Amino acid sequence: MAVVERVGEELAIKLPKFLVDKLGLKEGDRVDFNPIDEKSFVVKRLESLSSKELDVLRKINQIRFFQRTKDAVEKNLTVPEKKILDDLMKKGVVSFYNEGKYKQKGVYSISRDYYPLLVKRQAPKDLDKRYLDKGYIITEDPEEARNIIRDLQGQIKSGEVASLRSFDKKYYFVSSSLINSAGSEIVANLEQGSMTLDELAESCGLEKDLVKAVIEVLRESGDILEKKKGVYALA
Repeated sequence: MAVVERVGEELAIKLPKFLVDKLGLKEGDRVDFNPIDEKSFVVKRLESLSSKELDVLRKINQIRFFQRTKDAVEKNLTVPEKKILDDLMKKGVVSFYNEGKYKQKGVYSISRDYYPLLVKRQAPKDLDKRYLDKGYIITEDPEEARNIIRDLQGQIKSGEVASLRSFDKKYYFVSSSLINSAGSEIVANLEQGSMTLDELAESCGLEKDLVKAVIEVLRESGDILEKKKGVYALA
């Protein structure tokens, strides 16, 4: 039986010795809990990755999800890095997704279990200093939206910031760095099946407003669709 204990301000699960031995766990290892149903989970030990393997994942993560075709990704990798990519696929860290709109060419997808190792929660540098704390803006005020468009005109024109007005009549401004990092994480979660906004925010460990902003950009580009109100899936 596992025991829940308080460590500082957080709760931690103390695993029984037989499970630690079975999984071959040691201090500092990372584990993941995959849900079976509302009350049951599978505990899985994650593969430890070398710095070179992480570098390859970061190179892949810098490419927008819908552009991660075999040719596009391998064009950015050296011969040794291509070998590392093959090893990552054997480990299940990277997979080749060829369903839905990606059925013809397919795209490389990074397992959602490894995004915490890749995504740096730091303020993006491609937004006006007033917005550096978040890297995205959501507003319902047309006047405020016009002012933001004026202030960020250069970044919007260059593609560093995505700007759109969505079906909910709100205006969304999102930095390209957040679209790449958070967007990839959102897509990786949706590969498991459709999810609500709350489920995505909890699973990704991201603010709900940030997830909503990135989803709207990905909907605009055709990567994500809203199957029914508040439920999202890959296109």
